[in-house]
Amino acid sequence: MPAAVDSQGWLMLSFPGFSRGYTRLKTDTSTGAETWLMADFVAGKPAWVQEILVTRSLVGGTFGTLTQAARQWDSGLFTDTNNPFLIYLYRDGTGERISKDLAAGTETRAPIESWVFDGANIVQTRRLSPTSSTQMIRTWEPIGNKGKIRWVLEREVRRVFDGTEFPAIAPRVNFYIDTGRATPVPPPLSAAPQRKPAADKARLPH
Repeated sequence: MPAAVDSQGWLMLSFPGFSRGYTRLKTDTSTGAETWLMADFVAGKPAWVQEILVTRSLVGGTFGTLTQAARQWDSGLFTDTNNPFLIYLYRDGTGERISKDLAAGTETRAPIESWVFDGANIVQTRRLSPTSSTQMIRTWEPIGNKGKIRWVLEREVRRVFDGTEFPAIAPRVNFYIDTGRATPVPPPLSAAPQRKPAADKARLPH
């Protein structure tokens, strides 16, 4: 398809009835992340604008073995914000989604029922609630490694009770930072049984 850079620095691609433009805002050399704007132009003016995350072509993307993948993964989409989002993958094939509110000093946790390798990809399955029949299935397709960073093509589908799937997250580029080994929080100790009070001794006459 025809492509050209216009006078404003937009890389323009022509489609029937409209043009789509891309322009780079910034580059983070430490992660390899590039922030771009994407916009559809109609009659020479942007009809909508979206910020997207991209990276240059990388080689050898992999999460390695199950042990190497069982880590705390910090989502690059939410780094340097007050609301970081992490995914913990545990060695037993379960996990957790961690949403933090740094301003409030709080966090919420939601379980991941299972995660498995599908070839080089990691597939995570969770439910919207413990009793829900709907499953959310997120796939990480590794596209590049940079130190502790794993670049992925990430997508998620919603699978309902009859097996039908609907898109939940369209394929997008993201990166996850390895922040350490993921260890499940042990369940709280059950309350110690209360000791029964000793029977009253018989009162002796004075």
